[in-house]
Amino acid sequence: MLKDFEDIEVVDTKFAIHIKNKNVNKGIALKKIAEIMGISMDEIAAIGDSENDKEMLAMAGFSISVAEESLKKYCDYVAKSGEEALNIVIKKILNNRK
Repeated sequence: MLKDFEDIEVVDTKFAIHIKNKNVNKGIALKKIAEIMGISMDEIAAIGDSENDKEMLAMAGFSISVAEESLKKYCDYVAKSGEEALNIVIKKILNNRK
């Protein structure tokens, strides 16, 4: 049935099944938000935990995957938990303010 809809993509995140247009992803949304806010992608930190986060992680200036080794190639660091990921991002932001 999906083959009749070439522009539709189904992504299983193990939490939910996302049915979306192939030309839309979190990376595109992040880029648009950066443009609206007038900031560069290098100024953005992103945390993700599933396949539908890969474009966002790849585009952000600093990115962390939470316990998801399959996203390792798209991010700077793989954290063991959401708490660890948040601690890393906060330390990175504070260290860059000096």
